[in-house]
Amino acid sequence: MEAGIGRLVTVDERDQWPGGDLRTAFAIGRGYALTAWHCLRDIGGTEARVWLRLHRKESIPEYIDIPMRYEHHVERLDAALLAIDETALSIGKSDLTGQELRDLLASAALPLGISVEAHDKVRIAGFPQANPAEWCVMFRGKVSQVDTTIGQANATRLYVDEFAARYPESPKGMSGGPVIRKCPDGSERVVAILSVFPSIPNG
Repeated sequence: MEAGIGRLVTVDERDQWPGGDLRTAFAIGRGYALTAWHCLRDIGGTEARVWLRLHRKESIPEYIDIPMRYEHHVERLDAALLAIDETALSIGKSDLTGQELRDLLASAALPLGISVEAHDKVRIAGFPQANPAEWCVMFRGKVSQVDTTIGQANATRLYVDEFAARYPESPKGMSGGPVIRKCPDGSERVVAILSVFPSIPNG
């Protein structure tokens, strides 16, 4: 699944990483990706120009930047849909065509699900700002509450040991990443998008 999870970077951040604010997005199908709406809202909203940076094993260059544009969002879910921006291909760091990029996103797409229950074990994935790893970082957690609200947004609360430790990992940069649940048949599916992180361990 890691191949379909990438950093979402602005035009100014493309050449400066690891400087700047980090955010995460993930591929879901032919030409599309998901992220948290607040990640886009804070950098231009519906007019945001962003690139989904996917790392590739045993490839040169080691990553590919896919230009993405805003397609749709649902504020109460803090979710945003992105689509490949073919008008920006000429300024991307790739020789691939729009069709080849759509095929790439399709091959790396994370399967989506809708079912999650309290106490389910999950994995969350993203790019913590304090962690310089090229590939996404994954943490294990547990669903503590389903169908709650944070502000005006519908939400599912998770408990992640690494964020509640005495010397915790920083979750900044994880927003927009997937929450992945292992289904009874052994398959894994995305059941939520990472959004707000409470400032207290039991929040």
